Amino acid sequence: MEAVYGRQPSFFAFRIIAYFYRVSISPVNFHAMKKTIKRILWILLIVVILVISWFAWPRLPIITAFAAKGMCSSVFLANKTPERVAAEDLSFFPISLAKS
Repeated sequence: MEAVYGRQPSFFAFRIIAYFYRVSISPVNFHAMKKTIKRILWILLIVVILVISWFAWPRLPIITAFAAKGMCSSVFLANKTPERVAAEDLSFFPISLAKS
């Protein structure tokens, strides 16, 4: 990419943001700001992963039980083979994650 006014485009974008917030950004502050933004994004990613795992963990036994019930019903009542049941009836997410 081309440099804008002798600077990198990303620095120019931060200058625009700084103009609206009336903050002066020097190249030294730019690198500190970039580092801070990366840290905030990493922390946000970790928090999102923790929240998803917090809500998903109690539901894993339900998913496994549903897959087992579907497998047993199809094999013993509908006389299907387990391979066919796994390929046709239990192949959707998140049931496909359970081992039956």
